[in-house]
Amino acid sequence: MPVEPLIIRGRIVTLDRRSRVIEEGALYVGADEKITAIRQAGPPAPEGFESARVLDTGGSVYPGLIDLHNHIAYNVLPLWASPTRSEPWLRRDQWPDDPDYKPSISLPANALCRLAGEATLKYVETKAVIGGTTAIQGSAKVPHYDGWLVRNVEKETFKKAKNVSVRQSVRELEKPADFAKYRKAMDDGYSFIYHLAEGRDPSLIEEFDAARRNKLLHKRLLAIHSSALTEAEFKKWRPKGSIVWSPFSNLWSTATPPRPTGRPRPACGSASARTGHRRRPRTCSGSSRWPTCATASSSARRSTTSSSCAWRPRTRPRRSGGTTPWAVLPRACAPTFS
Repeated sequence: MPVEPLIIRGRIVTLDRRSRVIEEGALYVGADEKITAIRQAGPPAPEGFESARVLDTGGSVYPGLIDLHNHIAYNVLPLWASPTRSEPWLRRDQWPDDPDYKPSISLPANALCRLAGEATLKYVETKAVIGGTTAIQGSAKVPHYDGWLVRNVEKETFKKAKNVSVRQSVRELEKPADFAKYRKAMDDGYSFIYHLAEGRDPSLIEEFDAARRNKLLHKRLLAIHSSALTEAEFKKWRPKGSIVWSPFSNLWSTATPPRPTGRPRPACGSASARTGHRRRPRTCSGSSRWPTCATASSSARRSTTSSSCAWRPRTRPRRSGGTTPWAVLPRACAPTFS
């Protein structure tokens, strides 16, 4: 079925370099499903839109957000903290061994995805869209269905031809053949999403060293977390790729603030509900190197410096609300920017 052009009218919040807001604006989406123009509403319309359908939102229209790291199967679950642990984890391979992890996280997520996979997907997608996310990464465990509401990055769910251009690995690569397989994929034009050095244990730097020895560092590499790396590793990172940070998840799980550095290029993802999906720190202050952060719900407070971190979950908090190609919000709840 051919796609028809569409005109979306409303208060257009462009989020461009000049932070322009077009109070009575129109967004023109062509038959190729790409945005043709954004301008003041009213004639003349761009060529090809003379008889296009008009959607008058009566609200604010925002660009969709891209969540570059998630585990959406867990986004039906509350924020998780081990009831028997009073210190943050050192590395990501520790919490799956906690006695509370399997009954509280793995088993419920597995059961929901197998017994009610489509309903689970619809729920977590609705959560994402309400908060403005229109593209997401991290669909492991969730069955594949036609008609996804949110674009899935690694499955390229918005393209009928399913021309997937992304590879991923949650698990640490160990065999030279595995490194070679993904290096060849990147050479062939694929992007590679890879969990790298998640935590604050200095021994995790060996994961970076292994990637460097096996020539996995590549301009198409998207390294997830990389929170154990120091400036010394970043200086060795050639050619430059990208890092995806999950700030609250890293603080909640391993008490690791992101290191401020201009290399490689940083982006953001939320990790999952179990470790802080959409529960971002509201205020940050403190030293020039590490911030002191207070969460919106004050369910956890942590004070961080370059040498120590106090990590004290007060209670097992409930899941907070989730976080649209453009998101439409009623005018009354639209935020303003200065």
